[in-house]
Amino acid sequence: LKPASSCQRAFKEMTACSLVCLQDGSASIVNLAAGTTLASYKSAEDRPMPGPVAVLPDGFIVFSTRSSRTTSHVWGKTAGKLSAIPSICSCAASDAGGNWVAGGSSNGKMFLWQGTTGNLLHAWNAHFKAVKKCAFDTSGSILVTCGDDAQIVIWLVASLISKSAIPICRMTGLQAPVSALALASTAGIGLASSLDNQACVFC
Repeated sequence: LKPASSCQRAFKEMTACSLVCLQDGSASIVNLAAGTTLASYKSAEDRPMPGPVAVLPDGFIVFSTRSSRTTSHVWGKTAGKLSAIPSICSCAASDAGGNWVAGGSSNGKMFLWQGTTGNLLHAWNAHFKAVKKCAFDTSGSILVTCGDDAQIVIWLVASLISKSAIPICRMTGLQAPVSALALASTAGIGLASSLDNQACVFC
């Protein structure tokens, strides 16, 4: 075994995957339950760093950061390297149907990919500071983001696909960076919490 420099875990539908970045410049997705390697990636440019994993029904999309810490590489399960974005990807989420994958970055930008092809559909300025969490509702038609600017923002996915990044709602009631976000599977209710121990329920 080669020494692992780091790992990032993602959980969805009772499946646990870990992105393991090795010192030889490769990265692997490991199924933690079975102990098997699901896919391996190799970057000839430099050593990958950890990034979030968006688990899809038929695969996954991986975000690994270059050692320069300025670029995120986007990888698909079977398509290999899909693209590179000029920022560090700080969070990722996919909708229940695997149609969309969203990624947030350390500079406040959001990215939306088509889950079936890995094509980048839109990139937009979502927050004034780093995006910490993002999540889709059960229908896959709503995307919610939150970040270090203490804001919770609700986006209509259809408008993002048409490259119109105008939010449905921008909530600014919290006073500290928003670090946690969860959407209920029913009733359209969301819960967010900030670093000053405040919580916000929205619908």
